Parts: sequence; structure tokens; C-alpha cells
Amino acid sequence: MNRSEPDQGMYDAISKGFATMFIPPASFMGWINADDLFFPFALDQVANIDRCFGKDVCWLGGKIALMDEKRKLWHMYERILPNDIIKEGLCDGLHWDFVQQEGSFFRGELWAMTQKEGVFDGFKLAGDWNLWRILAQKTRYYQLQWPLGIFRISEGQLSQREMDKYIAEINAVLSPEKRRESFMELTARKNLKAHIIRADLKSGKLVAADEDEKAVKGMTDHYRRKFFGSAALSETETGIESPGRPQNRKIRHLFQIKPQIKNDGSNVQSSLKTQSQPAGLQSPHHPPQPPMRPDPAKILFGPGWHRLEGNDASWWRWTSQSGIVHLKTGRGGWCSIRFSTLSVHRDNTIILRLNGRIIETVPAGRDETDAGPIKVRLKRGTNIFEFASGGQPAVSQKDPRPLNFMIKNLDFIPPGGANVRPDLSGRLKILKKSGLFLTGYYKSQVPELADSGVPPAEHYLLYGAWENKDPNPLFSSAFYLAENRDVYLSGKNPLLHYIGQGWSQGRDPHPEFCTKRYLKAYPDAAKSGLNPLLYYLKYGVLEGQNPCPSFRIDPRQFHNFTFSRRSHWKLFDGYDKELFGKIVDKDECTLKEYQDLLVFAFIKEHVPPGSRILDIGGGHSRILEYFANTHDCWNIDKLEGLGNGPKRIGDVPFNLVQDYMGNFNPKLPDGTFDFVFSISALEHTAEDRENFDSIIKDIDRVLKPGGYSLHLFDVLFKRNGKMWTNSFVHRIFSTVETINKFVEPESVNEDKDLYCMSESAYNKSWLHTTGRKYSEFGRPVSLNILWHKQL
Repeated sequence: MNRSEPDQGMYDAISKGFATMFIPPASFMGWINADDLFFPFALDQVANIDRCFGKDVCWLGGKIALMDEKRKLWHMYERILPNDIIKEGLCDGLHWDFVQQEGSFFRGELWAMTQKEGVFDGFKLAGDWNLWRILAQKTRYYQLQWPLGIFRISEGQLSQREMDKYIAEINAVLSPEKRRESFMELTARKNLKAHIIRADLKSGKLVAADEDEKAVKGMTDHYRRKFFGSAALSETETGIESPGRPQNRKIRHLFQIKPQIKNDGSNVQSSLKTQSQPAGLQSPHHPPQPPMRPDPAKILFGPGWHRLEGNDASWWRWTSQSGIVHLKTGRGGWCSIRFSTLSVHRDNTIILRLNGRIIETVPAGRDETDAGPIKVRLKRGTNIFEFASGGQPAVSQKDPRPLNFMIKNLDFIPPGGANVRPDLSGRLKILKKSGLFLTGYYKSQVPELADSGVPPAEHYLLYGAWENKDPNPLFSSAFYLAENRDVYLSGKNPLLHYIGQGWSQGRDPHPEFCTKRYLKAYPDAAKSGLNPLLYYLKYGVLEGQNPCPSFRIDPRQFHNFTFSRRSHWKLFDGYDKELFGKIVDKDECTLKEYQDLLVFAFIKEHVPPGSRILDIGGGHSRILEYFANTHDCWNIDKLEGLGNGPKRIGDVPFNLVQDYMGNFNPKLPDGTFDFVFSISALEHTAEDRENFDSIIKDIDRVLKPGGYSLHLFDVLFKRNGKMWTNSFVHRIFSTVETINKFVEPESVNEDKDLYCMSESAYNKSWLHTTGRKYSEFGRPVSLNILWHKQL
């Protein structure tokens, strides 16, 4: 039933919508916003959990997944969500991560209870937070080990624009003091419980269980560190690691697939006729999913495409609808499109359209017994190719975009018919020589091969890669295709692509194997010239190497670096000797040494040689002088002596542009810099909002998509606990989607881990300039801001 009437906001509309429906108490329910998506088979997964567990599971959610404005999967990660944390309202984005609404499902009887308590009353932004808080008081939250929904990140959305109002709504229900007290009490516990649904490898069934205690402790330590700083932990726990798991954790599969705009819910037929399996895993390393080839619910057709079928067979056969089976380049810049024999519904007519002109009409009733394919010729580079059933065009004839073709029940056959196999000898030799196809491991995933007579490597080339079967424990076919859209669209076998070129391009074969980090951490692997994954499997495992070494400074965890901290100096070990030629004493150096080392470490770990980097107001830049031989280094500085800076510099090994950032100087080309940074420069900018915005826009102009921008400000902590800083800091945090968020200075003023330039260092280097005592002037601290330009 459709209904339209005025509402008081999103949550009021949701309540009214559900009120018009009859929702059985035992059924699962949920909602999704227009910008967001469910993953394929998400609803089937929820139904499967209902069948397996019944009323024992009343509320569930999936792994967190994010996509960008172009609906491209951007990031997927695991957040452990203990029930008591949700219950006390701590999943507010400050104390703990949010509960992702996309993919959260709960039973109708729980919804009815919350309505009696007015769960959404007075909420414009934080209604879901209140819903989760109340649900956690009534039942357990179970987190699946695979995603159900995906949240779309877009510019200007409420979750970014109105965060302060969101927090204000939460504060009106639970005060910050109350939440902080609960947070301290809960995270000090040793028995904090989180509940998961996982697949049991032995039984092949889904199991509801408690999350691993070490994993919960790791996540708890992460959030205590985030909220209180490293001083909140014992001395042995102050290292910054990836949150949620011990560093030497067991390899786990991260299931990733591309989100689809539409899905008709039908399953793709398996290449092997197998008996029905129990609820649980289809293979030992994947969550329960139907067998799947790349994006079975759509094929994207666009200009310049020459092949549809990929490398492993010549065409696709449709078993319940007609369609394209072969596309290849012909002479004279034309493409020949070949259709299989057709199987159509008796009451339908299939029409092929090109720019609105009917090429051929196929009479209703034509079936597979009709001999011969249909052939048409289309000019290469055609913008619109329309395919419709029953005479209805897929999109407007004036729409120049490529189209999505909805298909179902797709069956894969080699050239010449079902009984003829393509020549795989060359590809089989590549697999054997690579050492990355482990026959025993593959057979353990596909036990049906034992009776089929199909060689495992052959099965992988023809079918397995598209059915989420993996050739070894550290190569995930699904992950590789999801992360590398070009491979995914080309139809190439993922392992063959990785062997041929993927590894040399730095592509990761598995979410737990980080190619670039591994080669950087283990120089012997890089010097060997071997495929790094092969090197690890042959030697690294025996030597106890970490397949995904942690960065000292992880951009994703940069909230640990908003203010300078004493614990950061441990991360600079060795870098001080590289940059300054000596070990730096943190208690006797100036703030500039800390700032130089932070930028130095970031470049060493995240800005590879050959990258173009820009220092804003760098003067005699120690950073640029060090990297001049390995990077394309630039400095923009008016050289007017602002902030005790230089008025002239001699010969320097970097490019100098004498101007201010914000003047859009054409000598700095658009979109060409991989890294833009400033050290103790932007706090000297005139207090003018238009000037602030010009600088931000100019930085965005020169920064490459995917590039980082890091800016370090000098700030002063006064005796009264207040902080002095240029208001440019607040302008950046309020207008730029920064990776780290602003932290109220009052919350860190008394933190013993806060790093301030010492009084003795101040007296030696700053006193003669300021003319004021250390106690009067304030304690100098570095405030650091990082953001990332979207691809």
C-alpha cells in the first residue's frame, strides 16, 4: 500500500510507514534509506538464520560496509559490539563505533515494545541510536561475520553535516558524564561479552557463540586508548595496533562482493550438480552464500567493450531468457554480437534495440530447438545498446549511459557445446609453475570433485574462481575481484591476473596479506624477485613473518594523533637518526622536531618514492631536503618571515613557488600532488574565513584523488585549561571531511600522555622571541589534522 502524508522527519515517517503494515510478532523487520543498499542474498541470509535459530536470535546485524558516491565498495571492516556497550548508549561514535543501521534486523514483537516506549519521540537524527539502546535492554545483539547492508558516504549528508546536533540529541537522553562513567566501568571489565553468528567448519552449520575474549579485549583497549589515550592502558599495551584483533591473529577470510543496484533474488546454477548442503558454509572459508560468479545479477555494457565472455570460455548460454553470448572485435572497427539459440516465454516477444531502432524482432514461442544463432553488427563505440522483454525499452532512448542487463539462471558452457572443453594447457602450466595453486587445499573446499573426474586446477579455471573457491589460504578469489574492478569487468581469472601482473602492481591477494607493507617490512622478500605471496608461503610462514604488518602510523587510526603524545616517540624510533643524524631527546627538543618526525614517518610509510609532495610555508624544509632525491619535492612560501620564518633561502634541491597557498598559483598544477603538508605554518594565517576557505580549496585543487593532506598546528595550553589556536583549525574540522575528528582540549589537558614542549626547551629556543615566561605563555602542543581526497 502506498501512502503519502506530511511527517515530522525521517523517524516519524518510519514509524508511520510501519504502522500501516501488519507485521507478525515473530517476523524480522528493518528499513534501509534510499542511498543505501542491501548486499545480494541479505534477506535470504536473515531467513536462513531464522530457520536455524528460531526465537533464540531476535536481533542481528552484519559486518560494516561502506561505499562511495559512485556506489563503489570503499571499505569493509569488523567492529565488535558488546551488548552492554549498546545498552548503555555508548555506540555514539565518540565512545564506541555506531551500530550500522543498514543490515540491522529485529523481530516485530521487539518493535511493538519500543513503540510503547516512544523510541523515536523527539529524535530527528539519533533515533536509531535510541532504538539500539532500548533493544539491547530486551535482547542480545548478534553480529554476523559477513555484511548484510552497505552505507553510502556522500557529500553533505546529515551524518556529516549535523554531527553536533546528533550528539546533542544523545546528550539530552544520557549525559556525557553518565556515558563516560559507564564507559570507564564497562571497559574495565574482564567479562565483557559480544555475541556472533559464525559458520562451524566441522559441522557445516551456523553457530551462535560469544566472540573471542582476546578479540573483545583488543577492541576494548582500542577504544580506551582512543578515548583516554595510551596512559589508560598498561605499559605493555601502549603500542598502536589494528583494533579488535591481536596482531598475530589467525588468518580469517573477509567476504567482499560488489554491491548491486538491482537483484532479482535468483540463484546462479552451480557448475557441479551437488546435493543440498546443511545451513552453513558452502566452502571452509566463506560465509553461507549461493554459488556465485562475478555480479550475476547484471552485466554492464558500455562503449569500447570487445569481449563479454572472459578468458575461460567462449560464450554464455541463457537457460530461461535470451541474451548476448559473445561479443568480439571484427574488421573495420565493427563489433559482431552473437546470440545463442533462444529460450523465451511463449507469451513474450524479445526485441533488440539500437538507439531506438529495432534491429530484429524475435517472434514469441521460438525455443532452443531453433537452429542457428542470430547475428547483428554494431558500430564500435556505440553509446546505447538496449535490450528489452515484451517491447519495453530498458531505459530512455535519449539516455546515453551504459545499461544494466538483468539476467538469471546463467549457465556456463565451453565452446563447441557442453561436452567440449577449451584448451587450458597454457593456463594450467602457469598455475603449476606459480606454486600458488594448492591442489589438496582446493579439493578440501570442493569435496564433490572426488567423484566428478574433473581435475581441481581445471575446475578452478572454468568455475571455481566465480564460485568463491580459493586456490590457497591467502588468495581470496572473491576479495580480489571485489577490490580490482578492472579484473572483475574483464572476466579474467583472478589468480592468473595476480600471477601475471597483479603482484608486481602491489595488489593484495587477500584482506590479510598486504603486499606493499609486506615487501617494505621484509627487504629479503623484495630482493628475492619472487611473487611476495609465494615467498611468504615458502619462507615467511616458517620464519614467523607477519603477512600484513601494521604501519607505525595508520591513516585509518589517525584519531590517535590529533594531539601530540609522548607515546608517539616510540613510533619514531630510528627515524630521528635518519632525519637528524642523531637520537632526539623529546624533553630537550623543540616542538618542530616532533612535527618533522611525524611528517617524516608518514611519508616513509605512505608516500612511495616518485610521488610529488608539497610543503606549504616550508622555508628551509628539512623534510624536502631529505626526500629531494627520491620524491618530486615542491615548496610554496612567500618568504616574508611570518612566524619567525625565513625571508630568503639559497640554492635548494626542491621546486620553490614564492606565493601564498590560496592564490591558486598556476605553477602548482591541478590534481598532481600525492601529498600536501604544512608544519607550524597555517596557524600564522590571517583570521579571515574567506582566506581559510581559499586555502582549503587550493589544497583540494592541487591534491590528486586518493592523496593525503596533513597539517600540523602549534597550539598553546594555558594554565586555566583553555587552548589557544588559530580559528583556521575549527574551520578545517567544520568544512572538511577529516580522518581524525576534533577533540575538546579540556579532555586531554590533564592527560599524562599529552606531549608538550618542555620548559627547558622553551627557554632555550622560544623565550627570546616571546619575551614571556613558560607558565604565562602556555605549553606548546602540536594539533594535527589529516584528510584524504576521495578517488
